[in-house]
Amino acid sequence: MRYFKEFILVSALFFLSVVGADAQLVFDKTSHNFGKIMSNAGEQRCEFTYTNKGNQPVAIITVISSCGCTTPSWSNEPVRPGQSGKIKVTYSNDEGPYPFEKNISVYVSYQKKPIILSLSGVVVEKNKSLKEIYPAKLGMLGVMSNRVRLGQLASGTTKSKSVNVANISSKSVKISFAAVPAGVSVKAVPSELKPNQIAEIQYTVTASQNGGYGVWGNSDIPVRVLCNGVEAKEKFLINLIVLDDFSKLSKEEKNKAPMVLAKESSADIESLKSGKPEKVSFKIRNTGYSELLIRSIQCDAPSSSVSLKAPESVAPGVYFNIDAQFKREGLPAGENVFTITFTTNSPQRPIVNLFVSVHCE
Repeated sequence: MRYFKEFILVSALFFLSVVGADAQLVFDKTSHNFGKIMSNAGEQRCEFTYTNKGNQPVAIITVISSCGCTTPSWSNEPVRPGQSGKIKVTYSNDEGPYPFEKNISVYVSYQKKPIILSLSGVVVEKNKSLKEIYPAKLGMLGVMSNRVRLGQLASGTTKSKSVNVANISSKSVKISFAAVPAGVSVKAVPSELKPNQIAEIQYTVTASQNGGYGVWGNSDIPVRVLCNGVEAKEKFLINLIVLDDFSKLSKEEKNKAPMVLAKESSADIESLKSGKPEKVSFKIRNTGYSELLIRSIQCDAPSSSVSLKAPESVAPGVYFNIDAQFKREGLPAGENVFTITFTTNSPQRPIVNLFVSVHCE
């Protein structure tokens, strides 16, 4: 009987993977922040509720945790249209005092890529003041860092995360945001805090060249924070990397895709003197079978000290150059190593790093 049930489940999952194109499993949230946890508080638990808002049954095939300290539990029963369920997660809280972020990968029957759920918080050994736990300022508020990382985001997709924020002032504060770019939403929950209260800043980015956040590559999205209507001197920065969405490409399309091959990936400028710019060039070839698009090119040197040049597109089989010119002004004396990063539409190498060693006199 046990083997018969397993056969039925496997058959059902195969069937669901075929007909599930019109299925859609929607979660009430994709992140949970525990906030401050005492190290002796024992296990911590949370739940993620999902609903099938599509027209076909869906099954959760498996749920995988990024760490043994996080244990998920779920039902393998198919979720029919309109039905809901829960993934319950237990965090063991036995790794000592530290800030943590753990991911849960949920594999469902109608798509190859998993749905990512995240857990975060900060474990402390003794009661610390909010100013100690949240040392970075946003006006009347404290955060662990005013620069948060969203990670990689495929163009045409949406991703959400959250971070804790505390009222470290002696007055109540109403939190709002301004100058939020297209494709970005930011809100505080709750939006009004009494002294020493904690809230979540929930942020969502939709990467799209049509009405969404349309900046390719690595960028910081600055958001103005208002406390009781007064703008904070510090900005809330959302860091992310926008790349092409390769998940829908067939095997044949990937085989015919462009490919980047650099003859050299590093270069040296032995002596950079004031008033005398120096240039380095990297010879690169599109060894693939379709047009290579260079989405963005960036360098971690100060923008006033480097200028970059690259073509926007390259035909198959063609060589091209990435040129970088450095100026001494704005760079520290001695040996410096800078990274030039360009993003492409190549599924195999969407991010390419080149390194330049610059000795400043």
